[in-house]
Amino acid sequence: MSRLFLTKRRPTKCFLPKARVIGAEPAYDLLIVSECRPAETLAAHGTIPFNHGLRGRRMERVGDARGLVLGYVDALNAVDEAMRAAIPSLERLADVLGLVRSHGIINRSGQVGTYSYSVHGAGCRFVSDNGIEVDVDFAPDGSEIFDLWRLRWYGLSLPEPLDVTDQDLRTAVRSLQPLLTEVRPGWFSVAS
Repeated sequence: MSRLFLTKRRPTKCFLPKARVIGAEPAYDLLIVSECRPAETLAAHGTIPFNHGLRGRRMERVGDARGLVLGYVDALNAVDEAMRAAIPSLERLADVLGLVRSHGIINRSGQVGTYSYSVHGAGCRFVSDNGIEVDVDFAPDGSEIFDLWRLRWYGLSLPEPLDVTDQDLRTAVRSLQPLLTEVRPGWFSVAS
């Protein structure tokens, strides 16, 4: 799973110990890495997790489609972490569907940790305790996919809602490639 990190340095190369860079977004001083050490170790390298208390303020300040897309990816990662911590049998977020449909281990909707969830069709809608909504579908291979509608709904659910146009979102998502991949027309996934 990838993680977003704010960095005090221009993210052009990997300076984090035991991390593999899979992308960077210099305009936002973001580094997207996988296999990271704990946040306290990263802090010594001038880097903090994107969701480490700054996401809300940064999203309120940035107020644009690219920031919204990056915030959605960060929120999706936070949902994944919280669900896997609460349900140890989850290997990936898509396994929620199987737990509901095949095994009846969890209900179609409910509360897990600080998130309420509601399984629908090919995906699940998660709502954090502060009202932020992250709706995601799952591809047949279990990867998390989302479209412009889900990004827009996420933006509208923020404490200070961001209402951006579909065109702005489309431009933002395409500008973030190869960090994001268009898996089918209008549907995107975070590159692995």
